[in-house]
Amino acid sequence: MTGVWKARKTKPRFLSLPAARGLLRDFHIPTTPTTRRFLKKSTQERKPDGGSLRSRLRAHSSMRKCCLPHRPRLFVYGTLRRGFDNRYARLLERSARYLGLARVQGRLYDLGRYPGIQLQAEIDEWVTGDLFHLRTPSATFADLDEYEGPEFERLGATAILPNGDHTRCWVYEYRLPAPLDRRVLSGDFLKR
Repeated sequence: MTGVWKARKTKPRFLSLPAARGLLRDFHIPTTPTTRRFLKKSTQERKPDGGSLRSRLRAHSSMRKCCLPHRPRLFVYGTLRRGFDNRYARLLERSARYLGLARVQGRLYDLGRYPGIQLQAEIDEWVTGDLFHLRTPSATFADLDEYEGPEFERLGATAILPNGDHTRCWVYEYRLPAPLDRRVLSGDFLKR
């Protein structure tokens, strides 16, 4: 096949672990340098026949990003957990379905009125929290990003459920240096 749309004709032989478990969608992505140049050029100009770049990308499933989680989940470990009575905890309760307790690898710090997590995969320490499935992720994340502020960054992580299942989720990580003397050794903000 010649021209701009050279692409793999077959799927990869081995799926990644999340894709094999059904946690990620498996999209076909053109990988040739020609295609990348075309995509870069098309972001700078619009075709006269109409449609934004976003609508054209949606029309071609082969050009979508791979590894998008099709189950938008959020792991919360502090004031957004069930049982807290604040505006954003109530918002999360209304706009998401509670999936149960889970844990994420990292360290938890008591920062005063709220905790902060620092994700660290190389240690054997865990933070306990609640896992939610978001019904309207873009609207919910817009509100929660505002609530968390610039001190926190939303990152992808792997949560482990009590039955041992692993699932990809979002978590708000504390970006500033954490005070070592404020570490919550239990890993559970409710049991500090």
